[in-house]
Amino acid sequence: MIIHCSKLTTCGTLEDGETVKLEFVDAGGNPISLLLSFEDAESIAMTLPRLLTQAVKAQAGQDNARYVFALGRWLLEGVEDRQSLILTLATIDGFEVSFRIPHATCRALGWSLQHDAEDCAFQAIVITDSRRS
Repeated sequence: MIIHCSKLTTCGTLEDGETVKLEFVDAGGNPISLLLSFEDAESIAMTLPRLLTQAVKAQAGQDNARYVFALGRWLLEGVEDRQSLILTLATIDGFEVSFRIPHATCRALGWSLQHDAEDCAFQAIVITDSRRS
């Protein structure tokens, strides 16, 4: 069955935290609810950014095109094992993702941001912002 969604109306989790619920309106105006296990929702969350980039590449006809999220804020937190940090990146409209980063990778990332940023500024990449009209 193929459902053409016209609008995402609400989303949330069930009380047990094991199920994610997405509610849509289909092309005919009918409400649709989709229940996903935590594992399936995680798989979709991991897949959608790559699919959006594939779509932008196809739309732009350029292999270096990217779908990007404008960064609104970031947060760096320590973890109990003291072997890594958690970096949370968030947009101003509420999308948020967190990464657990080992200390050695943090140092390498910091060095790259400090030393390679100017070189990256000269590489042409087609970008489609997540808030396009």
